[in-house]
Amino acid sequence: MTPTSLHSLIGRNTIWNLLRFLVNFGVVFILTPMIIRVVGDSQYGLWAIVLSVFGYAGILDMGVQQATMKLVAHYKGREDTDRLNSIASTAVVFFVLLGIGTFLCCWFVLPHFIHYIVSKPEEMNVAIPLLRLIGVNAIFVFCSNVFIGITLGLQQYHLRGKLDICIGLTRLAATWVLLKAGFGLLGLAWLKLGLDASVALALALTCHAVHSGFRVSPMLIGRESIHEISRFGFGIFTASTATRLNETAMPLAVSMLLTTTWTAYFTVAKRLSAYAQELIYALSSSFMPLFSELAARGEKDAIKEVYLQYSRYLLLVTGPIYIMLLFLGPMFLKLWIDPTYAALAGPVVMILALQMAVNGVQPLFGRIILGSGSLAFFVRTNTCTSIAALVLGVALIPILGIVGPALAGLVSAICQQGLYLYRLESQVDIPPRKLITSCHFRVIIPWGSFAAVLWWLSQVPSVPSYTTLLAATAGAFALYAPLAWALTLNRHERTFASQLIRRRLRLKPAAPEPAMEVRR
Repeated sequence: MTPTSLHSLIGRNTIWNLLRFLVNFGVVFILTPMIIRVVGDSQYGLWAIVLSVFGYAGILDMGVQQATMKLVAHYKGREDTDRLNSIASTAVVFFVLLGIGTFLCCWFVLPHFIHYIVSKPEEMNVAIPLLRLIGVNAIFVFCSNVFIGITLGLQQYHLRGKLDICIGLTRLAATWVLLKAGFGLLGLAWLKLGLDASVALALALTCHAVHSGFRVSPMLIGRESIHEISRFGFGIFTASTATRLNETAMPLAVSMLLTTTWTAYFTVAKRLSAYAQELIYALSSSFMPLFSELAARGEKDAIKEVYLQYSRYLLLVTGPIYIMLLFLGPMFLKLWIDPTYAALAGPVVMILALQMAVNGVQPLFGRIILGSGSLAFFVRTNTCTSIAALVLGVALIPILGIVGPALAGLVSAICQQGLYLYRLESQVDIPPRKLITSCHFRVIIPWGSFAAVLWWLSQVPSVPSYTTLLAATAGAFALYAPLAWALTLNRHERTFASQLIRRRLRLKPAAPEPAMEVRR
């Protein structure tokens, strides 16, 4: 893979991931307060609890989606279509069976236990049919999951982005119509079912269209494919189970130890930070199949150079996100929902922003570990810190309320990233000092300046408004951009960026796009 094609691939995947996120965030930004105002805090908390079924069912995927993405990219790099089809067929059959199992559980098992979570009779009358609709939906969700893994393993992030954008805009229009017509939560569940079924079908057709010779059939399943998926998937499963359990159990713990109303406050804070986290994920997720493909081709030097260079770029882009969430998050909640949410969920958002900043210290560590297939240390560390965060968070709820789980997550993130940094050299052959000097030291001044401006503007007495938020952000970026340009990018990168901007803006006659080498 040439440097030019490598950068083009990274750029295309990242841009479409970013566009997909921005559209979906805009959709949720509009819909969340609308849903809360129409159905109420309690009903919205119920909706969040029922949807957590997907989180628990997702635990049962045994890491197969991530394993499928990694192995599809691996065999794509080796140009082995037969092995690729065998991996894909094994994963599809597994997810179909998982969806059917979730459907049966939602219809015949969970309705007998829902009263432990939902106590109000009026909520119970909605919860059971809602749960059964979600059960049907699960079949299509899990089918979508496996084809997402295949599509991303084939590095077709742009096609998935286009599909998600269309679905997001459809969800926006249809939700508004259903809420206006008074269909409530059941109407939203039917809409989710229809859209998820459409996504599953579209992704299946996409996989067949983009890869010559792609085929899925139960006859292609073999022992070697099962072994590969289970071996890699079990490592992913072990690492992700504790994380998913933490994310899905915490709203239930808040509901049981406090009330569903407090669950709504906690869920909104988590949702806001999750959208920021998804933006960061959108910027970094495409690197995992890329690292896997490069590893399959034996390009170890390219892997290390990409890791260092793009870690710096990601720190440059993601830093302002953490800082804006920290200083402007409560003000945004006050405008987005209402002052009550700002007062009760604002401190949670600020702590979650600090947790995200700590987790973002090494934005590509998890990607390179998964791509290279070296999982042992990553699995042990992630599992232990996630379980510790869950136990500590539940223990702190009676003492600190919904702030407790957020604080537990921050402590867990500090411990986790400290261990990752300690093992960086042995895991990926990059000394920690090299990462710190080539990445972190070069963003300290721009980050600090951006934070100082936002902190100062947040202390100025004013009536909160979206105009105030935009003005504060624009003022901070006015200082941040030139500092980042001068201190974070080297001379070669500034030259490349300048030429590329002129090329895109047609400020000079068309010429071949400059090739940027992979360098620190």
